Amino acid sequence: MESGKLHVFGDISQVVFSTVTFLRGKTNFNEKTGTQLALVFGKVRVAQMEALTIPNLKLQAKSEQNKK
Repeated sequence: MESGKLHVFGDISQVVFSTVTFLRGKTNFNEKTGTQLALVFGKVRVAQMEALTIPNLKLQAKSEQNKK
């Protein structure tokens, strides 16, 4: 892999939130260039029983992303 970038993606709903981290890199093998992806980290959590607003769930998901 020549160069790589770390990408973090999070998503929420009223029942679950998740976060995924993956590495995307450029490859150069036998004079052929391409892209490679690799999963680094993934986590899914069930939302709390009490009703939370979508903005609060977004903050909770962002907090999980930063815990890695």
